Amino acid sequence: MLTYSGDDSYFDGRDKELDASYLKKKLCKKKYLLEFEKGELIITQGETVDACYYLERGYVIAYETVKGRRRIFDAYNSNNLLLCSYATYDRPCAFFYEAREYCAVYSISMEKVKKLLQNDPNFALAVLTQTTRDMLVCQDLLRKTTNHNVSWMVSDLLIVLAARNSHVSGGIRYLNDRFTQNQIAEMLFINRITCLKELHRLESLGLISLQSSYIGIKDMEGLLEYRKRSQEPKQGG
Repeated sequence: MLTYSGDDSYFDGRDKELDASYLKKKLCKKKYLLEFEKGELIITQGETVDACYYLERGYVIAYETVKGRRRIFDAYNSNNLLLCSYATYDRPCAFFYEAREYCAVYSISMEKVKKLLQNDPNFALAVLTQTTRDMLVCQDLLRKTTNHNVSWMVSDLLIVLAARNSHVSGGIRYLNDRFTQNQIAEMLFINRITCLKELHRLESLGLISLQSSYIGIKDMEGLLEYRKRSQEPKQGG
């Protein structure tokens, strides 16, 4: 995983901190396997959370709908625990959790989760790591969307998504996950047209490529410098 110095990360995830081999051995029992196709909801907002899930394969987003617009709060790759914080706080689910592609998840009842938290230090550490990661992502989302303008937010998101999951081909660093321009706008909860203009501005400056189904970063150092120059706070609401 790439890392970049300077500003704090947005949606960084820290996925690699969880011990995948341990969690698979502990949680991945065939009878608990659930499969979701792209677009299927794993759980809906307001629903009672009676299980948490180990995401073995796939990609999941957590979002809510605000005034008819979808706002994405988090994105999960494989080897994440979903909804584990509800084992200690009994409340309805705060978001919709949707499979963005085919997903294989293992369901763990909250009763079992609570027992593991009491009796298994390794599992308790995994839950603490995941819960802390989830809190920091939401915290960053609120802070950054409040304190920065669109240019800063769009460039920052691309930088962090590249650091999280990307590959180099032909001298361009492509995001491994496919993001539409609408989804970028939903992640940042900004106007779709405004987001589109900013992405095309970055492309016209030679910093990114939008020519394939995956967003590519052509000049990472230039994008970092662009973000730095865009640090002034947003004006107005």
